[in-house]
Amino acid sequence: MKPVHRYSRLPTLAAAACLFANLAAAATCVAPTPTTLGLPLAVSFATTRTAPPSVDCKGAAPTVGQSFEGTVVEVLDGRTLCVAQGPAASDWVLVRLAGAPLATTRQTLMAASFARTLTCVAARGMQAGVEARCAVDGAPLDRVIGTNEARLQGLAWR
Repeated sequence: MKPVHRYSRLPTLAAAACLFANLAAAATCVAPTPTTLGLPLAVSFATTRTAPPSVDCKGAAPTVGQSFEGTVVEVLDGRTLCVAQGPAASDWVLVRLAGAPLATTRQTLMAASFARTLTCVAARGMQAGVEARCAVDGAPLDRVIGTNEARLQGLAWR
């Protein structure tokens, strides 16, 4: 009979515990490995869960026709993002892009707008936030995210 090392099941059990602990809370969980515990084996298991987007945009929406400018601090999906009007989440405005293609992915919008300054004009009020026409570097954002270049850059985002 082959002797079983007393730590041989540790990574598998730790990964399983990590997975079950994170079923409710979406997060990335890396199980401890024998190496991180000072043991000679170098085995690791990771379980990645996709976190639902948080909606931290709690700022007051601009009125229809009002222009506003700010940095994109969060991209929620292919048509919705947060534009910072100040450093606190209470200063971030939830913006749904008017005219954005329905098939736009979050990754494409991330590649085209994240951490960049947008200039927007509020087109329609919403229950939370505003629908707006926005431009990045002088180009309409809805056109930018519709280009093949933006789609290809979006493939690099996770």
